[in-house]
Amino acid sequence: MSFLPSSTRVFLCLALTDMHKSIDKLVAPAKEVIGSDPLGENLQVFRNRAEDRFKVLFWDRSGFAITTSA
Repeated sequence: MSFLPSSTRVFLCLALTDMHKSIDKLVAPAKEVIGSDPLGENLQVFRNRAEDRFKVLFWDRSGFAITTSA
């Protein structure tokens, strides 16, 4: 069972990201650094300096959502 459309792409932002940033502060780098349309069906992934935490930003048709990993 697939939860993501087959056309979904994952963009990894190689620039280090402050994990305290909110959705609003992640949308700009998604456009500028990654070059991805944050309103599309793509996933934008951000990492911290230690590379042990990630944030995934995505649009779910009702608004932005963020999921984090530890």
